[in-house]
Amino acid sequence: MQQKDFQGKFKYFIRDNGKSESILLLSGFQDTGRGFYFLEDFLSRRFNLIAPDWRGHGDSPHIPEGWFYSSAMLLADFIQFTGTLENGYHLLGHSMGSALASRHAGIVPQEVRSLVLIEGFSGRWPPDKEADRLQDWARKLRKERPAKNNSMPSLQAAREMLSRAHPRTPPENRHKLAELWTNQDADGVRWKHDPAIRNRMLPVPFPPDLSRELWGRIQCPTLFIYGTESHLKPPEDQIQEILSHFKHLRSVALPSGHNPHQEMPERVIELLEEFFSSQGLES
Repeated sequence: MQQKDFQGKFKYFIRDNGKSESILLLSGFQDTGRGFYFLEDFLSRRFNLIAPDWRGHGDSPHIPEGWFYSSAMLLADFIQFTGTLENGYHLLGHSMGSALASRHAGIVPQEVRSLVLIEGFSGRWPPDKEADRLQDWARKLRKERPAKNNSMPSLQAAREMLSRAHPRTPPENRHKLAELWTNQDADGVRWKHDPAIRNRMLPVPFPPDLSRELWGRIQCPTLFIYGTESHLKPPEDQIQEILSHFKHLRSVALPSGHNPHQEMPERVIELLEEFFSSQGLES
């Protein structure tokens, strides 16, 4: 994968496979565009690959001290980036990337040719719970301390940390992710994402009714994949309410956690094969 820069805002990876169609891979919080590593070869049979690293993620720059990350900032970056693409494109997102992809596809529906969403929906929170969450965030913000040094003595230490955080992911996949998610320096290795990103991500959600209006404007075929064991899985009635707003949708539940594309990539590839073949996208 070749790495490029977009206007100094973020880095992105590109794999030009000489195809007529391109797919953009939108990763989740604290991940990198290379987090879709286990799908890359499969996707390359049909598409050129473009995988951004969001600001503060992967190899992209961290925002200056005193600034804050937000979903709106990341979406604005992506809207500007896709405006430079000459033709329509396909989207595949996970978690935060999935949430942004679904809104983006409703803002510019004429551009998006297909949409794959892996997780990314946490359900509708009651207003009092949203207010409680903001009050909790405000208390923590006033007590904010310098970001904890995220260095580790070795790549093996990173692998061991991932084994605790992602026990459902096969060991060989965790080993590869440890390589993709870290940089080596004089002190050992450290996670690529901005160590301050948790404290500096504004917890302001998209208005629920606006999200539903945007989902209803999506015109392309859509595949939604979610894990039945995911810690972010909404209640079943909320999942069905969310999905009711998509016009051209197939949803599939897998016996996975939050990261099925890393936990069981072979099964995800089977679903993608069915989905893309049904659109006449031959490999």
